[in-house]
Amino acid sequence: MSIIGWIVIGALVGVAAALVGGHPRSRRLVSVPIGAIGGVVGGWVAEALELIDAQEFLEVEGSVAALIGAGTMLVAYRLGARPL
Repeated sequence: MSIIGWIVIGALVGVAAALVGGHPRSRRLVSVPIGAIGGVVGGWVAEALELIDAQEFLEVEGSVAALIGAGTMLVAYRLGARPL
């Protein structure tokens, strides 16, 4: 999957996280770009480990890598943004 696909999947995960989470509006707006960045990071890591071929546009492995990357970034953001 190409970088555009990773961005789209990551952004969709961010939108889903914003809709599901009961957080203030400012956090919801940040979820979409963080999800997109996480999707790109997940796809890039999977490509670097030679788990996927970035030249193929629609591939399940690339989608899963983008989902995992976006989810990981959003969880890390939510854990880091909590007040102590």
